[in-house]
Amino acid sequence: GGRAGLVRVHSLLDMNDGGDSMVMSPMIGALKPMPPQNLLVVFDMDHTMVGDLVSLSDRDNIEMNVPWTHWPEGRTRGLTADHIVPSFQRGMLRPGLVELVNFLGSINATMVVYTLSEEKWAAKVCEAMERVVGWKFIRHLFARTDCKDGHPEFQARKSLEHVINKLKNLYGLNWITHKNSIMFDDDGNALPKHEQSRLVKVAAYDYWEACKWDEIVTEEMMARNPPELADKARRSAV
Repeated sequence: GGRAGLVRVHSLLDMNDGGDSMVMSPMIGALKPMPPQNLLVVFDMDHTMVGDLVSLSDRDNIEMNVPWTHWPEGRTRGLTADHIVPSFQRGMLRPGLVELVNFLGSINATMVVYTLSEEKWAAKVCEAMERVVGWKFIRHLFARTDCKDGHPEFQARKSLEHVINKLKNLYGLNWITHKNSIMFDDDGNALPKHEQSRLVKVAAYDYWEACKWDEIVTEEMMARNPPELADKARRSAV
């Protein structure tokens, strides 16, 4: 029944990290009375679903966003999901996440990702996650422009109301309300006070690994570009 399902969700989350840092009561209170198909699960990305991606994202940023005038022939510019998947297989993907996503899929929950990251980068991360999980579970990606950066009127960094309204408008999911939505985030203040009962604060997952930023952007390659671009790249590197 529903209670058994909740116990299973709790065990799959693997998010306590040895301490009582995750508050389950809002989730249990929200899920217990709900028909399984009427459930929206909103996942934060960095430090919630995945670890610390800053080294990978810095390389992607240097390759994609520095306006290089010379780029080596035959080399892909920016990281792809192919580059990100191996790091997920080594530990960058949060332990228990695959099992949790598969369980939520088995009860027909709607899952979305809501991140402060820039959309083009986050889309690559989401594609890599879906490859590792084995199916396309992310109904929609909400990124930086869906956060306070793009909406100064938001009372906090993120807005569940914004997510709900956008899903209704884009997909006709008119069954979604605050009461049948739940959000996982390592930031306990991600949502405004009136939405905090829908937020499950998880312990930050801080797995990190280095990513060689100058594999393509070598000294030789930079020497064939204007010097200010090389300076910009070095300043951007970890």
